[in-house]
Amino acid sequence: MRIEILHVPDCPNLATARERLRAAMKAASITAIVHETAVTTEASAASTGMRGSPTILIDGVDPFAPPPDASLSCRLYPTPDGLLGAPTVAQVVEALSRGQGCPTPRLAAAEDADELSQLLHDFNTEFDTPSPGPEVLASRLRHHLGGDRTFAVLAGMPAVGFGLVTLRPNVWYENAVALLDELYVVPHLRGQGIGTAVLQLVVSHSRACGADLVEINVDEGDVDARRFYERHGFASTEPGSTERSLYYWQELAT
Repeated sequence: MRIEILHVPDCPNLATARERLRAAMKAASITAIVHETAVTTEASAASTGMRGSPTILIDGVDPFAPPPDASLSCRLYPTPDGLLGAPTVAQVVEALSRGQGCPTPRLAAAEDADELSQLLHDFNTEFDTPSPGPEVLASRLRHHLGGDRTFAVLAGMPAVGFGLVTLRPNVWYENAVALLDELYVVPHLRGQGIGTAVLQLVVSHSRACGADLVEINVDEGDVDARRFYERHGFASTEPGSTERSLYYWQELAT
């Protein structure tokens, strides 16, 4: 089990979180090294999954219903005694015993291409869509993720969900438009809030990149996906219109 505390330098609640974590590990008879990582920039907060200081990760997962956006500010945890700067010992014991929570999403790097490509391949395979295979996808991802027009969000270590986004200019907007190419969660972990966590980071990072709009293409028959996106504020009609938008495409021969 990997246990990590993410914190800003001089975090006033780090000592309390450390003390309660050690007490909980003793109560749960868990022996593990506790890694402490100082986070100093908003970009680092996003990439490491810190949702306020301190953030406790268990095997890369934040089990304490994290706020949606990365943050360097002090984090408040809901506890039986009200909002506190660290979870109670009992709450940490429960999290350790559970061993998992909603995996904390993080921004992917080019080094994550192999892991992301396998998930993309699994996604297409599950829905009977052709795939060029993980090796081809990994090569493409290493190229795209190394630039500034594509970013990906991964949830969990190892990853169990992802979002893949392409940024492009658009004459109707002052800034970029973000297209969510794919969003996927492995089948046995759906319904646990992972997709929501990934989508929230997709939206917040798109905003941080200066995008004015996030677009998503959804199959008409995929009712669950349509409800998911609508629940999170997305619409399939233009403002003031009742006509649904349609997506047309044409593959160009090479």
